[in-house]
Amino acid sequence: MSAARAALAPGLELSVGIGDLKAGQPPVRSIVTHALGSCIGAFAWDPQTLRGACLHFVLPKADDRMVEPARYADTGLPKLIRAVADDKAAAGRLRIVACGGANLNADNQTFRIGSRNIAALRQFMWKYGLVLAAHDLGGESPRTARLDLQSGKVTVSSGDRSILL
Repeated sequence: MSAARAALAPGLELSVGIGDLKAGQPPVRSIVTHALGSCIGAFAWDPQTLRGACLHFVLPKADDRMVEPARYADTGLPKLIRAVADDKAAAGRLRIVACGGANLNADNQTFRIGSRNIAALRQFMWKYGLVLAAHDLGGESPRTARLDLQSGKVTVSSGDRSILL
């Protein structure tokens, strides 16, 4: 099956890798991202069009050698919004959910990448007048998160814990 045909298959689930951004709408069923440790999975969903997107960013700020904009909050988050909203009015109706930003053992108190990623996300939201509808941020455990494109709900699972945002 060709990639274009696979993208239209009913029930398809798009998988977002680390430092990646993907968008879709029905007939795509959901968008999922795994391995959210200190990284953040940010989801945007438009209830009018049922179009949604997920950004899995790794670090808060791009440097001069930036090759992949989706790896960074400051360059990836604007792309996330543009992937779902055509204009400012559409951006205002988005349901935005974020999860991740854990401070894992390897991410010691010196670097605090999870906390820095959360701060970068909040700064972006404030700067653009956007509001998080729900979040599951911080802690010490990695997560998997899945956006249902029909409802706009995000399911977050970590170990034996699962919550609906």
